[in-house]
Amino acid sequence: MPCFYTPHLDDKKKFLKIENEEFHHIINVFRKNKGDKIILSNGKGILANAIITSIEKKSLNVQIDNINKFSHRKPDIAVAFSLLKQKNDFLIVEKLTELGIREFFPIITDRTTKKNIP
Repeated sequence: MPCFYTPHLDDKKKFLKIENEEFHHIINVFRKNKGDKIILSNGKGILANAIITSIEKKSLNVQIDNINKFSHRKPDIAVAFSLLKQKNDFLIVEKLTELGIREFFPIITDRTTKKNIP
């Protein structure tokens, strides 16, 4: 079942009004009707099962059945990279750290351009 993005969803709401793009997707693209079940997400770890209670001209109202919270977990990713000229190795480590990479393995290959390792 598709999940619809609803940024104003939180774990305390029991009723919600959905408008704009997500309204269009739910009603016109997926052709959901009153009484249909849908899944909503706020993109920050909250997933809710909801039932469409009413459909208006430019919005729809849903009643939230239950809410599940998920904690964000960064994936454990390691990167091996060939050493580069000058100090570009530090740039690689810096940018990969910004992306959430936890382990780095600089390697020397037959085609590595850096010959001496400090």
